[in-house]
Amino acid sequence: MNPILTTSFTVMLDDLAWLGNALQTARVAGEAPPAAVRIRAVALAHR
Repeated sequence: MNPILTTSFTVMLDDLAWLGNALQTARVAGEAPPAAVRIRAVALAHR
């Protein structure tokens, strides 16, 4: 097996594990409103 390929897969799996943990933490904190809603709120506040 190619050591560069093996290392690349290991890094990718580490990154996916990190992202999974980050998403789990974010879900516990609640869901952010959609971007369009947040942008509209800022636009209305500056009228």
